[in-house]
Amino acid sequence: MAFQVEGLAGRRRELPGLRVHELFEERVRAHPDAVAVVDGGRVWTYGELNGRANRLARALRVRGVEGEGVVGVVLGRNAHWLASVLAVFKAGGVYLPIEPGFPAGRIAAVLSRAGCRVVLSEAGSTGSLDQALAAAGGAGGGAGGVVRVLVEEAYAEGHGSGDLGVPVGAGSWRTSTSRRVPRGAEGCDV
Repeated sequence: MAFQVEGLAGRRRELPGLRVHELFEERVRAHPDAVAVVDGGRVWTYGELNGRANRLARALRVRGVEGEGVVGVVLGRNAHWLASVLAVFKAGGVYLPIEPGFPAGRIAAVLSRAGCRVVLSEAGSTGSLDQALAAAGGAGGGAGGVVRVLVEEAYAEGHGSGDLGVPVGAGSWRTSTSRRVPRGAEGCDV
């Protein structure tokens, strides 16, 4: 075990005193025109990815995300997913990953247990999410106090693409597939 912990982990390093989105912003400032994302035929530079993440973060702030508010991200792993995760952190939220293919009942349970009020998703890929929101008794993208934000529409809302500069603490809930409770939330009232 000592070999695994000490030998395979590599050399000890100081952890940076910055959050992941702040480290990303440093990279943006150093290499704004370098390619950051290649997703099928889509190619975004660091500057473009940062601008999209900032527009999404502002859309989240307009919808009340702040002070570690939980934001569900129901997207496949693509360029919009990456912009969404960065946006959650930039807005001061807590990232709640939800696979689009999860059953509607599981999505509804995860959203409820986490106290999630805002969900980012894409048009055409949210069948289970739509069912989960409908089961909660809502229509038009908001159910049980949960507001669905389509990334395509949030990009088009006209929010600025400059950095937000929001002093935040960012976090992430990880869902246990065996217990259906966010890891670390056992015994917590979430």
